[in-house]
Amino acid sequence: MLITERERETLVQSGWDVAVVGGGFAGAAAALAAARQGRKTLLIEREFLPGGLGTLGLVTVYLPLCDGMGKQVSFGIAEELLRLSIKRGAQSHYPSAWLGGGSVEERTRQRFLACYNPWTFAIDLEQLLVSEGVEILYGTSVCGVETKERLITHLYLENIEGRTAVAVKSVVDASGNAIVAEAAGAGTHVNSVGNVLSSWYYFLSGGEQKLVQFSENFHKLECGEPVIDNVAITGLDAWENSRVLITTRKRMMEDFIARGEKEGGPVELLSVPTIQDLRMTRRITGRCEASCVDHRREETSIGCIGDWRHPGAYEIPYGSLRAEKIDNLWAAGRCMASADGDAWDICRVIPVCAVTGEASGIAAALAVSGPGPDVREVQIALREKGVRLHLSDC
Repeated sequence: MLITERERETLVQSGWDVAVVGGGFAGAAAALAAARQGRKTLLIEREFLPGGLGTLGLVTVYLPLCDGMGKQVSFGIAEELLRLSIKRGAQSHYPSAWLGGGSVEERTRQRFLACYNPWTFAIDLEQLLVSEGVEILYGTSVCGVETKERLITHLYLENIEGRTAVAVKSVVDASGNAIVAEAAGAGTHVNSVGNVLSSWYYFLSGGEQKLVQFSENFHKLECGEPVIDNVAITGLDAWENSRVLITTRKRMMEDFIARGEKEGGPVELLSVPTIQDLRMTRRITGRCEASCVDHRREETSIGCIGDWRHPGAYEIPYGSLRAEKIDNLWAAGRCMASADGDAWDICRVIPVCAVTGEASGIAAALAVSGPGPDVREVQIALREKGVRLHLSDC
């Protein structure tokens, strides 16, 4: 059954040059980069804290900025945010070899990563964004777009005020789910492999706070009829997500109880994620894909990333951030254009979100005064910010 909504007038707000959708690491990096280019920047976030999975999801491991062989490859905002995350002390894995002048041998043994407190980092990140002139709109979802001649002209928003719209000049989709790209008809691709049950949590035992990286595969949901086979949670169905969350929390609690019994003493559940831990859902169809071939030179590279799973490093081509069918839309983080399989898995994590966010934010800022910028303009601006574009520069 379908119904037809009655016509209504929607209030349009204006005054921003760049709109960034999603306040995770990718969106925060994009907003910072755009604001630092002197653009009036709006960051639209559905939740009420920045950081996404890295804060509200308790995925508090800032994965490596290095290649696993003693060489740093990610710079700029990616390094800035790592340092900010442990400004008040690392929870664990403090990268002393990297921040304390260690030798190449020491840096090879210890990768450039850290574990951080999600709450102090979220507030520090929020204050950084505000100090750089980013305007943050919390509790707001993008529910549609207006386009004209391959350009997004307005974003429709839903929040406590109801439905409004914002006029935009350029947009960065850092939603994690390519929400803007899908609404704009920019071309998207859905992950057919799916996601697994995952819910990291903290508990207290013997006065020690412990992070549990709870994750498991499954073949049948326990809440209602089975809707998924062979571990294929798309993350793009609200009913499915609700059943998955209920099942995940039940399994997580069982895991916590079992750990408590093993501890042999009183334990306390400290913190659970407030958003769903989804790894890969939907991404844009880009003007090219990041295929992540180890140490292959990309002439249009906007930065370098390491492989968080094992030694290796890659250059990210500019076209993987650009929507194929919309000229003023860029993507960052896990919804950028990357090849299926390993490449998408490599490109979904925190350092890559920051690297691609910075590049997309700069490109969106440069586009405000004219057509989408040439890659050379973006590369010049990135170099000025200390980003190393090629692995040979690292």
